[in-house]
Amino acid sequence: MNLEQVVVKRPIMTIFITLSFLIITALLCYALFIRENLITNWSMELVGSDNVITAGTTNDLHIFLYDEEGQPIKDANVKIILDMPEMVHYIKKPMNHVENGLYEAEIILSMGGTWIGWLEAKRSGDTYINQFILRADGRVMSNDFRDPKDYFHLDQPVPPSVQHKLD
Repeated sequence: MNLEQVVVKRPIMTIFITLSFLIITALLCYALFIRENLITNWSMELVGSDNVITAGTTNDLHIFLYDEEGQPIKDANVKIILDMPEMVHYIKKPMNHVENGLYEAEIILSMGGTWIGWLEAKRSGDTYINQFILRADGRVMSNDFRDPKDYFHLDQPVPPSVQHKLD
């Protein structure tokens, strides 16, 4: 009677699989629990915020960014997301650094009204997030006069306040 049983037929393969599993688990846990350093005491200045943007035309959006010490943020990866309350637009654009903390992006808003901008800047593990408001003048634009990345389409339900402008 053979009382001995072979538990592991290939010990090297078992060790390799176990180590791979442990390394992958550790990397996933590390990635899931990394916390971005959210900076809250910084400022931004929307250039020409009192101006009204014309819907359906290309506009340059300029924003100055200043860190918590009041110094221009010059080396950040900046993006903006533009949307309208009660609508589905979601225009996502990267912003390019021009000089001395000034960032710019070309935007085309597909309709008049109040737009909400979401700005996110990342640099050296720090994240800066803020919102701003834009006003656009004009009507609902046809596809020819919209940003190709704007997810708005006329088949989606529109709020009653906008529907009467379309009729």
